[in-house]
Amino acid sequence: TRNWTHRFLPGHDSVPLDLTFSPDGRRMVSGSDDLFVWDTKSWQQLASYDLPNHDISCIRFSPDCNDLIVSDAVALRVWRAASFEEIADREERLGRWK
Repeated sequence: TRNWTHRFLPGHDSVPLDLTFSPDGRRMVSGSDDLFVWDTKSWQQLASYDLPNHDISCIRFSPDCNDLIVSDAVALRVWRAASFEEIADREERLGRWK
């Protein structure tokens, strides 16, 4: 049998629309109108980001844990996962995401 633990992670003003765990299991990212990064060992919030007024539809890590890909109603954004700095905003760079 498994021993499950219930966690309450404060921060979101609304129900998270997606969440993902990093492939190495060290981080979890949840998102709705904000993006929250959690340490899975301590369950402390590592970072939070206000996003444009578009609900997040999908959050995924790259297999090497270096990038975080976030999609919403108007954009596909790629974040450098190690520092969580936004490295590409495809709707501007490619000029086709509107």
